[in-house]
Amino acid sequence: MLTSKGQAPLPFGLCLWFCAFMPCLKGSAACASEERLFHKLFSHYNQFIRPVENVSDPVTVHFEVAITQLANVDEVNQIMETNLWLRHIWNDYKLRWNPMEYDGIETLHVPADKIWKPDIVLYNNAVGDFQV
Repeated sequence: MLTSKGQAPLPFGLCLWFCAFMPCLKGSAACASEERLFHKLFSHYNQFIRPVENVSDPVTVHFEVAITQLANVDEVNQIMETNLWLRHIWNDYKLRWNPMEYDGIETLHVPADKIWKPDIVLYNNAVGDFQV
């Protein structure tokens, strides 16, 4: 039985309505907070500018490679075909926020074309497609 402080119990239909629609209302608020956060982060963001406060500062990029498949090995020609997963990790100081100001949002998923990405080239590539 649901009761609020000093009030009579709520009718079952009203309780059922709250249980069914409260997640929607919370999702709606979270959606509005995500939209507000996205607008705050990207309204003046330029994905072509390196994310450094001082132009002489470097951007440290951690680069991880995981072989997901060894597709073919040609021992005679010394060629190995693989499929890889590449992971790039760096800090972009322009994409920071206080989660308390945005309903506790700590993670925001954005399209990769919206953010700065490091120029990484695979220089020992038999196919000739060097861009990552």
